[in-house]
Amino acid sequence: MNKRAAMIGAVGLLAFIAIAWLTMSGAAAGFDSTVRNAVHRWSSPLMTSLMKGLTITGTDVFIGILGLLSAWRLISLGRRADAIVLVVTFLAAEILMEILKLAFHRPRPIPFFGESPHSFSFPSGHALKSAVFYILLASIASRNRAVRSAAGILALLIGLSRIYLGVHYPTDVLGGYAAAVVCLAAASYRRMPVCPKE
Repeated sequence: MNKRAAMIGAVGLLAFIAIAWLTMSGAAAGFDSTVRNAVHRWSSPLMTSLMKGLTITGTDVFIGILGLLSAWRLISLGRRADAIVLVVTFLAAEILMEILKLAFHRPRPIPFFGESPHSFSFPSGHALKSAVFYILLASIASRNRAVRSAAGILALLIGLSRIYLGVHYPTDVLGGYAAAVVCLAAASYRRMPVCPKE
Protein backbone atom coordinates (compact mmCIF):
# COMPACT_ATOMS: atom_id res chain seq x y z
CA MET A 1 0.00 0.00 0.00
CA ASN A 2 1.44 3.39 -0.97
CA LYS A 3 2.08 6.04 1.66
CA ARG A 4 -0.79 8.26 0.59
CA ALA A 5 -3.31 5.44 0.84
CA ALA A 6 -1.89 4.42 4.22
CA MET A 7 -2.21 7.99 5.52
CA ILE A 8 -5.79 8.30 4.27
CA GLY A 9 -6.65 4.94 5.80
CA ALA A 10 -5.14 5.99 9.14
CA VAL A 11 -7.15 9.21 9.14
CA GLY A 12 -10.32 7.26 8.38
CA LEU A 13 -9.59 4.80 11.18
CA LEU A 14 -8.91 7.54 13.71
CA ALA A 15 -12.08 9.34 12.65
CA PHE A 16 -14.09 6.15 13.07
CA ILE A 17 -12.63 5.52 16.53
CA ALA A 18 -13.45 9.09 17.59
CA ILE A 19 -17.00 8.91 16.24
CA ALA A 20 -17.57 5.50 17.83
CA TRP A 21 -16.31 6.74 21.21
CA LEU A 22 -18.49 9.87 21.11
CA THR A 23 -21.46 7.80 20.05
CA MET A 24 -21.21 4.99 22.57
CA SER A 25 -20.28 7.29 25.46
CA GLY A 26 -23.39 9.39 24.84
CA ALA A 27 -21.36 12.52 24.20
CA ALA A 28 -22.85 12.89 20.72
CA ALA A 29 -26.48 12.59 21.82
CA GLY A 30 -27.08 16.33 21.62
CA PHE A 31 -25.51 16.54 18.17
CA ASP A 32 -27.62 13.64 16.90
CA SER A 33 -30.82 15.13 18.25
CA THR A 34 -30.12 18.61 16.90
CA VAL A 35 -29.28 17.40 13.39
CA ARG A 36 -32.20 14.96 13.25
CA ASN A 37 -34.67 17.67 14.26
CA ALA A 38 -33.16 20.22 11.89
CA VAL A 39 -33.36 17.84 8.93
CA HIS A 40 -36.90 16.79 9.82
CA ARG A 41 -38.10 20.40 9.86
CA TRP A 42 -37.76 20.71 6.09
CA SER A 43 -39.62 17.51 5.35
CA SER A 44 -42.38 17.49 2.73
CA PRO A 45 -44.20 14.84 0.67
CA LEU A 46 -42.03 15.61 -2.35
CA MET A 47 -38.82 15.51 -0.34
CA THR A 48 -39.86 12.26 1.32
CA SER A 49 -40.44 10.62 -2.07
CA LEU A 50 -37.05 11.88 -3.27
CA MET A 51 -35.27 10.59 -0.18
CA LYS A 52 -36.97 7.20 -0.43
CA GLY A 53 -35.75 6.98 -4.01
CA LEU A 54 -32.22 7.93 -3.01
CA THR A 55 -32.12 5.38 -0.20
CA ILE A 56 -33.03 2.62 -2.67
CA THR A 57 -29.80 3.29 -4.57
CA GLY A 58 -27.89 2.31 -1.42
CA THR A 59 -29.61 -1.04 -0.89
CA ASP A 60 -27.84 -4.38 -1.33
CA VAL A 61 -30.21 -5.37 -4.15
CA PHE A 62 -29.64 -2.19 -6.18
CA ILE A 63 -25.88 -2.11 -5.66
CA GLY A 64 -25.65 -5.87 -6.16
CA ILE A 65 -27.32 -5.73 -9.57
CA LEU A 66 -25.32 -2.68 -10.64
CA GLY A 67 -22.14 -4.26 -9.30
CA LEU A 68 -22.65 -7.49 -11.26
CA LEU A 69 -23.38 -5.56 -14.45
CA SER A 70 -20.31 -3.39 -13.90
CA ALA A 71 -18.09 -6.40 -13.19
CA TRP A 72 -19.40 -8.17 -16.30
CA ARG A 73 -18.67 -5.08 -18.39
CA LEU A 74 -15.16 -4.73 -16.99
CA ILE A 75 -14.42 -8.41 -17.68
CA SER A 76 -15.76 -8.08 -21.24
CA LEU A 77 -13.30 -5.19 -21.72
CA GLY A 78 -10.42 -7.37 -20.53
CA ARG A 79 -10.21 -5.64 -17.16
CA ARG A 80 -10.66 -8.66 -14.92
CA ALA A 81 -8.40 -7.24 -12.18
CA ASP A 82 -10.61 -4.15 -11.91
CA ALA A 83 -13.71 -6.31 -11.65
CA ILE A 84 -12.13 -8.34 -8.87
CA VAL A 85 -11.11 -5.19 -6.96
CA LEU A 86 -14.66 -3.82 -7.22
CA VAL A 87 -16.39 -7.01 -6.10
CA VAL A 88 -13.93 -8.00 -3.36
CA THR A 89 -13.83 -4.49 -1.85
CA PHE A 90 -17.62 -4.29 -1.72
CA LEU A 91 -17.90 -7.73 -0.13
CA ALA A 92 -15.25 -6.73 2.41
CA ALA A 93 -17.27 -3.61 3.22
CA GLU A 94 -20.37 -5.78 3.70
CA ILE A 95 -18.56 -8.09 6.10
CA LEU A 96 -17.00 -5.16 7.98
CA MET A 97 -20.42 -3.55 8.38
CA GLU A 98 -21.94 -6.69 9.86
CA ILE A 99 -19.06 -7.11 12.31
CA LEU A 100 -19.24 -3.49 13.44
CA LYS A 101 -23.01 -3.53 13.89
CA LEU A 102 -22.78 -6.63 16.06
CA ALA A 103 -19.87 -5.18 18.01
CA PHE A 104 -21.59 -1.89 18.88
CA HIS A 105 -25.19 -3.13 19.23
CA ARG A 106 -26.62 0.39 18.93
CA PRO A 107 -30.44 0.43 18.79
CA ARG A 108 -32.12 2.25 15.94
CA PRO A 109 -33.80 5.63 16.49
CA ILE A 110 -37.55 5.94 16.13
CA PRO A 111 -38.01 6.51 12.38
CA PHE A 112 -39.74 9.56 10.96
CA PHE A 113 -41.07 7.68 7.91
CA GLY A 114 -41.70 3.98 7.40
CA GLU A 115 -40.53 1.13 9.59
CA SER A 116 -37.17 0.73 11.27
CA PRO A 117 -34.89 -1.90 9.66
CA HIS A 118 -34.30 -5.06 11.68
CA SER A 119 -30.61 -4.48 12.30
CA PHE A 120 -28.41 -2.42 14.58
CA SER A 121 -27.80 1.24 13.88
CA PHE A 122 -24.06 1.94 14.07
CA PRO A 123 -22.51 2.35 11.57
CA SER A 124 -24.87 3.04 8.69
CA GLY A 125 -24.56 0.27 6.11
CA HIS A 126 -26.04 2.49 3.42
CA ALA A 127 -23.40 5.15 4.04
CA LEU A 128 -20.52 2.69 4.23
CA LYS A 129 -21.40 0.52 1.24
CA SER A 130 -22.64 3.26 -1.08
CA ALA A 131 -19.49 5.32 -0.51
CA VAL A 132 -17.27 2.31 -1.13
CA PHE A 133 -19.12 1.09 -4.21
CA TYR A 134 -19.92 4.30 -6.06
CA ILE A 135 -16.62 6.05 -5.39
CA LEU A 136 -14.59 2.95 -6.26
CA LEU A 137 -16.64 2.31 -9.41
CA ALA A 138 -16.18 5.91 -10.54
CA SER A 139 -12.43 5.72 -9.87
CA ILE A 140 -12.13 2.54 -11.92
CA ALA A 141 -14.40 3.65 -14.74
CA SER A 142 -13.40 7.24 -15.40
CA ARG A 143 -10.60 9.80 -15.27
CA ASN A 144 -13.18 12.59 -15.24
CA ARG A 145 -13.22 14.47 -11.95
CA ALA A 146 -16.85 15.41 -12.47
CA VAL A 147 -17.81 11.73 -12.60
CA ARG A 148 -15.88 10.99 -9.41
CA SER A 149 -17.35 14.02 -7.68
CA ALA A 150 -20.85 12.93 -8.71
CA ALA A 151 -20.21 9.52 -7.14
CA GLY A 152 -19.17 11.18 -3.88
CA ILE A 153 -22.21 13.46 -3.92
CA LEU A 154 -24.51 10.48 -4.50
CA ALA A 155 -22.99 8.70 -1.51
CA LEU A 156 -23.50 11.81 0.63
CA LEU A 157 -27.12 12.12 -0.48
CA ILE A 158 -27.77 8.47 0.33
CA GLY A 159 -26.43 9.06 3.83
CA LEU A 160 -28.60 12.16 4.15
CA SER A 161 -31.64 10.14 3.12
CA ARG A 162 -31.08 7.79 6.05
CA ILE A 163 -31.07 10.74 8.47
CA TYR A 164 -34.08 12.31 6.77
CA LEU A 165 -36.12 9.11 6.97
CA GLY A 166 -35.10 8.82 10.62
CA VAL A 167 -33.73 5.28 10.40
CA HIS A 168 -30.23 6.37 11.42
CA TYR A 169 -28.59 8.86 13.74
CA PRO A 170 -26.22 11.34 12.05
CA THR A 171 -23.27 9.73 13.87
CA ASP A 172 -24.24 6.38 12.31
CA VAL A 173 -23.84 7.94 8.89
CA LEU A 174 -20.57 9.68 9.77
CA GLY A 175 -19.24 6.42 11.20
CA GLY A 176 -20.19 4.65 7.97
CA TYR A 177 -18.30 7.19 5.89
CA ALA A 178 -15.22 6.91 8.11
CA ALA A 179 -15.26 3.12 7.74
CA ALA A 180 -15.67 3.57 3.97
CA VAL A 181 -12.51 5.68 3.86
CA VAL A 182 -10.60 2.79 5.44
CA CYS A 183 -12.02 0.34 2.88
CA LEU A 184 -11.23 2.60 -0.06
CA ALA A 185 -7.70 3.18 1.21
CA ALA A 186 -7.20 -0.57 1.50
CA ALA A 187 -8.40 -1.00 -2.08
CA SER A 188 -5.75 1.50 -3.21
CA TYR A 189 -2.80 -0.77 -2.36
CA ARG A 190 -1.72 -0.12 -5.91
CA ARG A 191 -2.45 2.61 -8.41
CA MET A 192 -6.12 2.25 -9.19
CA PRO A 193 -6.53 1.32 -12.85
CA VAL A 194 -8.86 3.51 -14.82
CA CYS A 195 -10.24 3.44 -18.32
CA PRO A 196 -7.79 4.55 -21.00
CA LYS A 197 -8.00 8.06 -22.38
CA GLU A 198 -9.98 8.31 -25.54
